Amino acid sequence: MPGKKSRLAYSLATVAAMVALQAPLAVAAEPNNAETQVDRSGKHDRYAHQRHARSQQRDIAFMIPGYGPVGKKTFDSLKLTDSQQQKVNAAQAEQQALRAAHKSTMKSNMQARFAQLEEGRIDPRAALQAMQATQQEMSQRRLDVAEKWLQAWEALEADQQKVLTQALADRHEHRKDKMQRHSAS
Repeated sequence: MPGKKSRLAYSLATVAAMVALQAPLAVAAEPNNAETQVDRSGKHDRYAHQRHARSQQRDIAFMIPGYGPVGKKTFDSLKLTDSQQQKVNAAQAEQQALRAAHKSTMKSNMQARFAQLEEGRIDPRAALQAMQATQQEMSQRRLDVAEKWLQAWEALEADQQKVLTQALADRHEHRKDKMQRHSAS
């Protein structure tokens, strides 16, 4: 047994020596230029998800509560009447107002927490109660927005609803196929 321990120790010592010898070379090979640009166009760009999410939100033309969004191309094929378009516009405006309210609430809550931290006094119980109150308020506002989208859905004719239903079914099939391909590999 003593032979195995010594071989392991020699192996570890060898690896450590190799790393120690290569580290100065790696540091020396790296340019010490302050103007070096970081390439953020790769797969792990931390802002890519945000850009993708924004583009996805812009493409939402109609939201079916409980099922999800429908894109502009599909929605434009419906040829809505003026009254139908007014209900959709009202739902979209309500959705945008909800998003703006959520953003401003989050910003003010963060500023309040930062102010408490700067003062050196924090109250976790009050913060939890404020968070719960905000959640309840936002939940109610989301239900109001969903009600607007339901009114827009009910204003559609049966054929128009069928087109949207088929678009959702097609998306489901596409995702199902993608999941099956992913699980097979």
